[in-house]
Amino acid sequence: MNLTWSEVQDILEIYLTTAKQLVRKYKHKWTASGLKLVDRKKIPTWFFIYQYSKEFGVAETELCKKFNYELRNYEANLTKYKKHLEELEKEREKCKK
Repeated sequence: MNLTWSEVQDILEIYLTTAKQLVRKYKHKWTASGLKLVDRKKIPTWFFIYQYSKEFGVAETELCKKFNYELRNYEANLTKYKKHLEELEKEREKCKK
């Protein structure tokens, strides 16, 4: 499941410009970690939840409920993402040597 800025605005009940800024910022973090977006106007829901939780200190379980996203799917995707980041770090270490 992927989100647009308008869905973020509706679910979190925030200003349109704020929703756009958040989605842009999190899309940049997604692509900076070497991952590709399926649709350039959308961001994976679980990734938005993860970044929003980190930035604003909102509980991931609460956000999963708001976005109607299964917690176990969130945790599974987050685990895969963290493994991906570990692999990237290992590659960077190899390049430094």
